Amino acid sequence: MPTWPSVPPPGRMNGALNAEAAIRDAQFAKTVKDIAAAKEEAKARVKAAKTDFQARLYTLTAVVKDQVHKTNTRISQLSGVVTKNKAAQAQVNSNVAAETNRMVALGNKRYQ
Repeated sequence: MPTWPSVPPPGRMNGALNAEAAIRDAQFAKTVKDIAAAKEEAKARVKAAKTDFQARLYTLTAVVKDQVHKTNTRISQLSGVVTKNKAAQAQVNSNVAAETNRMVALGNKRYQ
């Protein structure tokens, strides 16, 4: 079974993670004058990217919740209209049935 490569995270997160990984590489570390400062910078970039990602995720979650709430509200409103229409139709049907029964009873009384 083949092993598929993992998909790297997009954008700033990918760059921050790559910088942090490069700092850990011994050969790259030899080319950097101040390795401690580079490590701190890489750590700060990863932290900032994670914070940005979490904030965007919370924003997305809030948008989805808002859309679901709006959709459910609209469904409830439409259901309420359908219920009201059903109730109105039931009242009409009841009135028609009562009037029909009254006319049948009146007709039977007249022709007996």
